[in-house]
Amino acid sequence: MARSQSTVSTSSLVAGPGRGMPIAAGLPTTGLISDLFADSRNTELSHRDALEQAKAEHDRVRQRALRVFEMHELELERQRIVKEQEKEQERLKRETQLQAEKQRLEALKAARAPTPPPLPKPKPQPKSEPKPESKEAPAAAPASPPSTVPVAPAEAKKKVVPVPVKAAETKKPDAVKPDTGFSLGSLGSSLGNATTKPAASVTPTAAAITPTPSKTASTTLFGKPLAAATATTPTSSMFGAPVTPGASLFGTKPATTPAPAPTSDAVIKADPSIFPYNDKYADIHKKLKQLRKAVEAAAAQPGSPLKGKVGDMRREIRKSMGQLTEGAGTNKIQLAKIRQVLKSSIDGTYPSPAVNVKDYVTQVPTASEGDAHTGDQLPSLYLYLLNIFSKAVINQFINECGANPKAADPIGVIFSQIFSDKDYYWRGRTLVDIMLAKLCVVCPVLFGIRGNERVPAGRVAIGWRRDEGGFISEQAHWDRMSGLGAGFGAITLRDFSKTSRTTPAPPTMYWTSMAALVNTPAAQVSGTQLVVLKAIIDGHTTRFLQFYGNAGLAALRVALVEFPKTVAKSPGQEALAVVADRLLKDEGLKLV
Repeated sequence: MARSQSTVSTSSLVAGPGRGMPIAAGLPTTGLISDLFADSRNTELSHRDALEQAKAEHDRVRQRALRVFEMHELELERQRIVKEQEKEQERLKRETQLQAEKQRLEALKAARAPTPPPLPKPKPQPKSEPKPESKEAPAAAPASPPSTVPVAPAEAKKKVVPVPVKAAETKKPDAVKPDTGFSLGSLGSSLGNATTKPAASVTPTAAAITPTPSKTASTTLFGKPLAAATATTPTSSMFGAPVTPGASLFGTKPATTPAPAPTSDAVIKADPSIFPYNDKYADIHKKLKQLRKAVEAAAAQPGSPLKGKVGDMRREIRKSMGQLTEGAGTNKIQLAKIRQVLKSSIDGTYPSPAVNVKDYVTQVPTASEGDAHTGDQLPSLYLYLLNIFSKAVINQFINECGANPKAADPIGVIFSQIFSDKDYYWRGRTLVDIMLAKLCVVCPVLFGIRGNERVPAGRVAIGWRRDEGGFISEQAHWDRMSGLGAGFGAITLRDFSKTSRTTPAPPTMYWTSMAALVNTPAAQVSGTQLVVLKAIIDGHTTRFLQFYGNAGLAALRVALVEFPKTVAKSPGQEALAVVADRLLKDEGLKLV
């Protein structure tokens, strides 16, 4: 009985697929179970077939997985492109709005220019014309102020007496005419402590910038000459406010002087207690120009060891600076080439005449034991190449960073690597004053200097570049200032906490410049200052907050939220206010 059950079980195991009947002995079978009981199950051919089937299945699964992975990557790339498109659309929308506002502003300026407000005020003159007909008119003539048109004594007894009276009446409305539309008193009070400075300390600055200043003009606040008593037409104040002739900022009547030069009201010098080296920077810049001409002239002389070498070194530095790319460790070759050029100029490989280093620094340090280059002089070729390097850094800021602020970071890294290297120090101190002197000339608003963009002298004072026949366009100027502002943030907000070197441009310089821009009175704010303030903040907030924490957050709130509210509406003001919204959207930094 048990045997029959075993037979049945075995037959059921070898049953064909889909059937309940046992397989007849001797019939061929193709099922998996039948193959297991076949005599050829352990042959080489059977194992090879099984391996091929397994490999085919593995390839099929692998190909399917690769297709799924490729589809996933394509989807991620599509999502990234969509996000980039949205960002570009948002950027284009904002730029379009800014351009529209700028065009509207230009239209308003053009419409306002032909009709200045002070011109309609002399209309009340006809009311006083009947006075010469009265009998008391001849007696009133001597009491009037002296006329600009002399009258002969014989003619004074005739009926031509109305002529001096008319001249006096023509001058009288200008002398007593009030001008309360701008409130000059509020301007004087808004200047704060700066209004207490003596005028003598500011007049030389205006004279240095203005080509032909008037030597007889009376001195007043910030180099602005007051209107003389003989002037018959109203003048303009420093930033567009009308000023009545004969009136000063403090309500006192100045001495009678000739009309001042029209370009002497354009510049406000920086506070020397905050920016003590501005004058020295200007002097260093002049000395660098003289050094450049002298070195290039010496290299051009026949038989000079520098002949052909100076040009090659200069081109090598400029080429290396132009090849910088973003990314950590991507500019090692360029940095090595620049270092090699500087080293060959200071180690005697290419000898050059020595010059006094004191002319190229703001402070003369005392030599200490262990310092490199402790003498009073250094090779002129070395200082010349540092000047070329600094100029290349600034040119890269201008050309690359206006449209792409992120490009300033690798330039800032190279700058810090060179000027923090003790091999290039003089008496243990960096020669970064060469770079700062050039930066002070091309972007003076970073160093507390203000100017009126409406007059040529003011434009020169704030670094507005001249072009053939005048100045470059407003957009070109703003692009230059944006690049320089982004570069300034890149060189002053570098973290040296993990290295033994000392930063050549400490973060305190950044704070001081930002404070000088934000603390500008509303009546003196220029479009250049707004553009530079936006450039030094945008893209540098993370590093700024790493250095200053809560104090930096408060400073950003003042610069991006409170300060724009006090400034007149303009494209620069709107662009500055947009930065706060972008910080909230992109970085989650809430300033309001």
